[in-house]
Amino acid sequence: MKRITIKGKKFLLLSWKEIINLVRKLSYNISEKYEPNLIIGLLRGGIIVSRLLSDELRVKDMLSLGVKNYVNIGLKDRIEAYQWVNEELLKGKRVLLVDDVCDSGETMRYCFDKISKIPLESIRSATLHIKPWSKFKPDFYAQQVEEWIVYPWEKREFLEWKSKKGEQE
Repeated sequence: MKRITIKGKKFLLLSWKEIINLVRKLSYNISEKYEPNLIIGLLRGGIIVSRLLSDELRVKDMLSLGVKNYVNIGLKDRIEAYQWVNEELLKGKRVLLVDDVCDSGETMRYCFDKISKIPLESIRSATLHIKPWSKFKPDFYAQQVEEWIVYPWEKREFLEWKSKKGEQE
């Protein structure tokens, strides 16, 4: 893990190897207490984590749910579901709702509450990271951090933000 500061903003840059290790830690924690038979990954970052978890947990059934809350680094918009799941596929399932990070907690809370209204067997939530100020605490997470996290699947976004920030000042 590499920690850097740019213009007073702290970042945590993660490699794929570090992601794999965090996913293994998370999957171990999940397998000790829960046995999902369906994983729902929140687009965009959560779908990558959910696919890695599905392999570790040996869960073949996966769905994606399109929800967005961030416009750019540090800039929030409103929560918007742009791709919902077929609720018939969830009935009677043990669902694991997955995202990469629980920052404010608003996105995970929104999805968890909506999915909980479906007649499931059970639902749990998991993220690689949680921020200490999150209003929603996932049932499972690998690590708590305060920095803005730069995952390997979003490095280009980070570099574009970094270059724009440099041009502005």
